[in-house]
Amino acid sequence: MNFSRKIYTLDIDKLQRWLVPVTLRQSKLLAMVKAFCSSLQVVYAKFIGYKYNVEYTLSITPQYCYIQRALNDAFDYTQRRIKVVKGVYYPPQPLFLKIEGKPLVLYTKNEAKNKTLFQKTETVSFNSDFIIQIPTLLQFDESRMRAVVQQYCLPDKIFTIKKV
Repeated sequence: MNFSRKIYTLDIDKLQRWLVPVTLRQSKLLAMVKAFCSSLQVVYAKFIGYKYNVEYTLSITPQYCYIQRALNDAFDYTQRRIKVVKGVYYPPQPLFLKIEGKPLVLYTKNEAKNKTLFQKTETVSFNSDFIIQIPTLLQFDESRMRAVVQQYCLPDKIFTIKKV
């Protein structure tokens, strides 16, 4: 999206001169119009700041690279050490009872692989969609960081914050 359009540019000084007819342009009247337009300048400056805020917010999408950019902009602007990496996922290992009658898979001794069976409490910590890696020296507020991430990521995503 190209937000650099000139639609929002407003030259207040020109506007002040245009509001006064040529025949009435005296220093006192121009000063009075300038005083009236000073509040307009304040509102315009606030609007432009708001416009840039909205442009920045819209430029960040739920992709990991953009979330990383938002976190670095908010918490580590100069060194940009915060990284967002994919989470570790361990697929569940199906277990069946004999009475269920599921087919038995047989391996030779050479084909057999050691399967690690995780308990439910162990797999919960592995099921993060992404992990935010933060340097240990960086001071941050975790609740604020979670709010920034939740503002930009999709609601069904699970993430963990890890100091490295």
